[in-house]
Amino acid sequence: MMEIIEQMALGAGPVAAFPNPGLPQLVGGHIRFSRDVDHFAEYGVKLAEAGARLVGGCCGTTPAHVRALFRALRDFRVEGQGARRRVAVMEPSGRTEVAAEPVSEFAERLRTGFAVTVEVDLPRGNAIAQVVEAARRLKERGVHAIDISDGARARLRMHPVAAARIVQEETGIEVVAHISCRDRNIIGLQADLLGAAALGVKNILAVTGDPAQIGDYPEATSVFDTDSVGLVHVLSRMNRGEDLAGNPIGEPPGFLVGAAFNPTAEDLDQEVEKLRRKAEAGAHAFWTQPVFEIEALEKALERIGDDGACILLGIMPLRSARQAEFLHHEVPGIYIPKHVRQKLANLPPEDASKYGVEVAQNLLAEAQPLIGGAYIMPPASAPDLAGDVLEAISLPAGG
Repeated sequence: MMEIIEQMALGAGPVAAFPNPGLPQLVGGHIRFSRDVDHFAEYGVKLAEAGARLVGGCCGTTPAHVRALFRALRDFRVEGQGARRRVAVMEPSGRTEVAAEPVSEFAERLRTGFAVTVEVDLPRGNAIAQVVEAARRLKERGVHAIDISDGARARLRMHPVAAARIVQEETGIEVVAHISCRDRNIIGLQADLLGAAALGVKNILAVTGDPAQIGDYPEATSVFDTDSVGLVHVLSRMNRGEDLAGNPIGEPPGFLVGAAFNPTAEDLDQEVEKLRRKAEAGAHAFWTQPVFEIEALEKALERIGDDGACILLGIMPLRSARQAEFLHHEVPGIYIPKHVRQKLANLPPEDASKYGVEVAQNLLAEAQPLIGGAYIMPPASAPDLAGDVLEAISLPAGG
């Protein structure tokens, strides 16, 4: 509480401090706080010196605590009225502002050319040899990064940072690790990001996450200490070499900070406003939900205007009419035009997948001049379809 009071006291209004007398303990079936009234009173004085102008006590405080506090503060005078002085908050010496620029090869690709990333689904369990092999094949076909989601649809999967490290180490292709706000509080989120930096996972897509109630463990607790905008802010602070509390974290990790954007949202104005909030918080690029017609992208880009947002267009090669109907009606944020769904329904199964790839190819070819990259989401059982989609465009020299 001392540090909080020191910071708040720099503001315009008076500050009140009501501490507990220590942390509670369960003793004999009853909650009990510290009975050391002198220690409590000592810190009451320190809080006053830090800038508090009303000092009292919260849960666990007894008349004895308040009496000791009153005696300790009886002769206290604020600055200008006595000898005591408020504690000044000093900036730590030797710290300089660090540019929040991403350092990954994928980030460089976004800056200088057209970048392609493909989402590869993690299986249940701890064996990801198939993911590694799929990443290796996709790299050979010109893909620049692999996206790994963080328990999408609240389903239990390996931690994305651990999977990212394995894929990067065994294939040499960079990974974009999705980090969700659902499962970890603000301490756990930052701990995971420190781990990602140490493991060389430098591309992070910040997502709010689906609620636990819809997934494998509906009885699990959804945390949501923050949302995707707040997580983007945390990543940006780390890129400046500090955690959310302002503590130094060492060498700035140089994260590429990604965020989500839905061009087909029902309330597009609200979605664009959220994109701007994420950009202000420090997002470098935006991964979109799947789009199936160029008009939806053009409309969204017109609303965004000249803000210079780097867009990676979500491309999903459909495999069947059943898949299309499920995604359109059951998955929030996905809109598939009726004519696409009808065409899939009228095709035999062996031709439906080819048509899905064709739709994706045509869209990508039309959109390429308008966007900074593509985010391809093939079916979990057919990651190589992403390579088929890429055959429709010419990538810049180097892949």
